[in-house]
Amino acid sequence: MSYFGWRNDPRGAAREAIAQVRQQLQLLEKKEEHLRKKIGEEMNEAKSNIVSNKSAGFESQPTNGGRVFRGGPCCYPGTRKSFLDQIIGWISDDSRESHILWLCGALGVGKTAIVNLVAQWADESNLLAVSIPHASKHSLEQIIATVAYELALTSSGYAELLYDMIKNKAPLNWKSDSGSQVIDLLVPLSDLPHEPKRLVVIDGIGASHLELIKSITLLSDLPLLWLISSQPVREILLALYHTPNPCHYVELPYGDYPEVAQDIEHYLRQELMQSMHLRSTGGISIRQTPSLSEDDFSIILKAASNTFSYAEGFLQFIRIYSSEPNTGIKKLVDLIKSSEKESSSEYRHLFFGLDPAYRTILSQIRGRLDLAQVIILITGASATLAIQEIASFMGLPSEEIDSLVGQLHPVLHFTPSKHRVGQPTVGLSHKFLIDYLDDSSRSLKLSVDHRVIYPRLTRACLSSIRQNQSLLALGAQMTPYVEILHRVTLFSISSIWQFFPKLPEILPAQQLMSELVTTLGVLQRFSGRIPVRDFIRFIYWAKDIKPNLVRTSCTSAVDFMLIEACHTIAEPLSLFETSTLGYLSLSDAPRYVLLGHSQDPVLVILINEGITIYSVKDL
Repeated sequence: MSYFGWRNDPRGAAREAIAQVRQQLQLLEKKEEHLRKKIGEEMNEAKSNIVSNKSAGFESQPTNGGRVFRGGPCCYPGTRKSFLDQIIGWISDDSRESHILWLCGALGVGKTAIVNLVAQWADESNLLAVSIPHASKHSLEQIIATVAYELALTSSGYAELLYDMIKNKAPLNWKSDSGSQVIDLLVPLSDLPHEPKRLVVIDGIGASHLELIKSITLLSDLPLLWLISSQPVREILLALYHTPNPCHYVELPYGDYPEVAQDIEHYLRQELMQSMHLRSTGGISIRQTPSLSEDDFSIILKAASNTFSYAEGFLQFIRIYSSEPNTGIKKLVDLIKSSEKESSSEYRHLFFGLDPAYRTILSQIRGRLDLAQVIILITGASATLAIQEIASFMGLPSEEIDSLVGQLHPVLHFTPSKHRVGQPTVGLSHKFLIDYLDDSSRSLKLSVDHRVIYPRLTRACLSSIRQNQSLLALGAQMTPYVEILHRVTLFSISSIWQFFPKLPEILPAQQLMSELVTTLGVLQRFSGRIPVRDFIRFIYWAKDIKPNLVRTSCTSAVDFMLIEACHTIAEPLSLFETSTLGYLSLSDAPRYVLLGHSQDPVLVILINEGITIYSVKDL
């Protein structure tokens, strides 16, 4: 039997139909409240705050038509401005090309905070149809019934048309594998040409909602705009992006993105100053004059690693010392500088608050954990490869890589590529995950085996570079296979310098260093792709592993010729002052270093913007 009933009076029947839907929704809300409590208990137990922005809850308030907008975590004032401007600009733009905006981002980047603030703005502007939180917990039928219910409450025209449609059709099959019948609940809106555009917000969709996504892509003629948010699930990207009218795509970055860093600094500075001001002017008796030095602030900011959850944890720690704020700051700074944060479980949640989430993700991997670790390290080194190219790099079937990437989506991001339709590039959003895997005291049995993983990655890089060298020598034509190999080679040339210094044993490291020397011809061709800082770290490491391959003084006539060619424009790179790497500037004078055997070396010139490699035949 249908969820809807009717009488002779269409208006009364529509209200009765809506009342029956309301009963279903009340049951849904009870389940949702139970889930919220359960999630809260789990987060408290793990002492982890994965939400990327400070919660700023507000009381539910009645709005037009008796609806209730339910508040939730919102953005801290003055932060996430460009992303909010993009979304609100899209809502306000009558010339928009798509009726769907997809807000995409990895675990904990602040999607919920942003969609809540947008929903609040739309509600105050009389543009909000409905805001549905925790969509991953709800079925297609529940979501569409919720949308139809809220629309019918505020539009009498739609309520009457909805009643007529239900009265004249067979009962809806709510258990159907296809969502087409349920989506039909919204079709009457197309008969209301003067109905104002309203916003539907659905937060937290997942791969189980592909039918919903495919359905709403076909509803462009309805007076509805859809703001949906999710983690970067590849199937969702393909369903939304590669359509005749691709969705408006807004990706929330993580960590090292400039605006994120600025937002974290603004949030941390304002909250620290406000917290100290309240304690100095409020009813709390303090025994210190509150002060915050720039040095202390810089240390705290750096330790927060551009992550709201860590910044909020630091603030909570300082608030414990309500009457002695300076003591709280000093204690936190001392902890950051010391190793106590790693050895003491008391403070572990402050500095490693995301570890429980990482543990959950990796523990649920169905397949090879070692290969999942390799994918994490590859995507963490560079976000330039698509799944097919990662498979080529590792010499494995694409299906195996695709399966593991799908399981790792909470910590990844996908970037659509115009040149590779259906093959977005994959990047690691959570760079902290690499530190977690490298630290066996934190990741335990999930940790990376350095004796296996890093030699494997380094050999894969060298193999790709040598293969490209062979193709160049043969003058290979540009085919799809060669294009893939070319991209893999560029990745290898830019990333190998990160993998070398993590090789744990001297003998394999020496062997791989010797193999590297045989690829100098390709490195010379693509030297502009080599990151300067990573290369300098590699040079310092290589000097200890195989000293005869790295030098700044002459050991042969060829060395002398190369140094003579550059000594007036560059100074030798100091090979002994590794502690100054963080402060090394190449702007005052370029540096040079010789790499390779004395019979056939190359000269490397380093400046801030990049490196250039020369051989004797270039002179």
